[in-house]
Amino acid sequence: MNDAMIFSRLDLPRIIAAWSATRAVYVPAVSGALTAFTLFDPERGLSLDYGNSTLSPKPFFFPQTECLLRFSTRGEDAGLAVAEPQGTQKRVIFGIRPCDAGAFSLLDRVFCQDKGSTDPSWASRRARTALVGIGCNAPDAACFCTSMGGGPHHARGLDILATDLGDEVLLTPITDKGRALMAEIPAVAAATPARGARGGTALGRAEMLRINAEAVMARSPFSGLTLEAVARRSQRTVHALGIWAKIAETCLNCGACTFTCPTCHCFDIQDETKGPSGRRVRNWDTCMSWLFTAHASGHTPRPTKVERVRQRFLHKFKYMPMNLDGRPGCVGCGRCVRQCPVNIDIREVLRAMDVACRAAPPSGASRDEAVS
Repeated sequence: MNDAMIFSRLDLPRIIAAWSATRAVYVPAVSGALTAFTLFDPERGLSLDYGNSTLSPKPFFFPQTECLLRFSTRGEDAGLAVAEPQGTQKRVIFGIRPCDAGAFSLLDRVFCQDKGSTDPSWASRRARTALVGIGCNAPDAACFCTSMGGGPHHARGLDILATDLGDEVLLTPITDKGRALMAEIPAVAAATPARGARGGTALGRAEMLRINAEAVMARSPFSGLTLEAVARRSQRTVHALGIWAKIAETCLNCGACTFTCPTCHCFDIQDETKGPSGRRVRNWDTCMSWLFTAHASGHTPRPTKVERVRQRFLHKFKYMPMNLDGRPGCVGCGRCVRQCPVNIDIREVLRAMDVACRAAPPSGASRDEAVS
């Protein structure tokens, strides 16, 4: 916190312009009802008055479609593959929300589990990208990050946490990458260290903003959601809960929830050939699709939407916590709540799972499955 600095809000465009000299800097841009990250344009200015981007910034690290390698189909080189070169340009994503940064720290554990299985595309993009997040002073009604281990001003996954103080902005470096970025801020931007009497006042204002934001979320009818009962039950018990048909009843299997989710990461790989050459392409996939994990024989392990809907929620709230030290595969950004065309609310599903798990009798012989 001693490295934190206070800047006039009017200085932010100059700071970002300085970073843009050596990097591609992406900032949130509001256009009508949509908010998306776009390359910083000094002529367009900078807006901090937005809730969250309409779509997750996940494509910066995990594009919707990407070429992994190229190969020849004819001649002496037939079958030889060459990995697609990774980009080298450094990047900054400014204005990302803490929930999305938390999602990327979660996906780091999926794509970079160990040296032998690190995904080079993900690792390369993550290594050359700095995340400058901005705390949420006014969380959206659909947000529930505090129930998923996060918070509106959490810093996990960020390199710098920015706090909007109104006419000023507090920048707090979190990582060495963030401190290096702070060191590049030009002297023309009048900065005040966040220490001493004035700095203490700014830190106090930032702390009050955090407390107020968390108080807003605590008043939500969905505050206090918990995975405790789900964690105590076996996979078999949660799988067999009698709630899934009802939850799936209105689902269209459109996939809007998975495509807007910052943590959904299922993909399909296809080889495309044309003449003497070909390429291997990775595309986003969705467990909502009837084709998802379908076998070449025609068999599909999830033939109806009930199984597909169940898979989505069990993956987030049962399978991923089991493999990631209890961390759910959800950060509570609320996008799926806002985007679902039939108003399926993931918070209501989680509550139903909790109630059903507490009420369900143990399905197996294990006594420790009983929920007190």
